[in-house]
Amino acid sequence: ADLLQAPVERARDLAQFAGLAPSADAIEEAVAFIRSGQDDGAAARAGSPQPTLSADQHFRRAVSLHEKERLAEAEREYRLAIAVAPQHFEGLVHLGLLCVQQGRLDEAEGLLRRGVAANPASPDAQNHLGALLQARHDPEAALAYHRAAIALDPEFCEAHYDFGTALLALSRAEEAV
Repeated sequence: ADLLQAPVERARDLAQFAGLAPSADAIEEAVAFIRSGQDDGAAARAGSPQPTLSADQHFRRAVSLHEKERLAEAEREYRLAIAVAPQHFEGLVHLGLLCVQQGRLDEAEGLLRRGVAANPASPDAQNHLGALLQARHDPEAALAYHRAAIALDPEFCEAHYDFGTALLALSRAEEAV
């Protein structure tokens, strides 16, 4: 048990450094990492959080924090999910929506575009990007994404509504009906 104490303490330190509550799973994962010999402490000394969980685990944490409106913490977890898996579709889209929520529209657009590229078959991602483009006063560009969302899911009511709103913004009311 004494031989295990140092790795467990180190695992708790790494988990705390990454801003994680040191759950039993996180500690076990960190202990396995330390035993693998890959960690020489450089990550902790570097001063930047390193992902210690899978992309999906970071994503689930982010969603929970986002729902609680703990936006800075949620953003950090979304970014960790994307650091683990740069094409993590859900992480890209949700971080994009968080950026919209905070008024960071340039960053949001880039993230939503990456999300659409990662999963072009997602009607939600298509529609979110269309809504952002419309909010940025580009209803013509928004139409293409709303159209794509409707093509992917013909019963997607929000996409139909957003498509009609974009048409109205373009003074094409007759097409919106």
